[in-house]
Amino acid sequence: YVFNQDSTDYMIGDLNNDENVNVLDVVILVEYILNPSTIELDGSDINDDEDINVLDIIVLVGFILE
Repeated sequence: YVFNQDSTDYMIGDLNNDENVNVLDVVILVEYILNPSTIELDGSDINDDEDINVLDIIVLVGFILE
């Protein structure tokens, strides 16, 4: 899924912007959740509930395994 936010295209779940959604993105998301920062990761709210948490990890892993 590709979305446009503030005129910037990004792929939901592609947190390292390499145009692939894979285990590297899961690692980035886990690190972000364990050590929150002020940096907004485009595409990190995988389940679109306006919160970035373990539920997003579950959905991302499910997406990768499909």
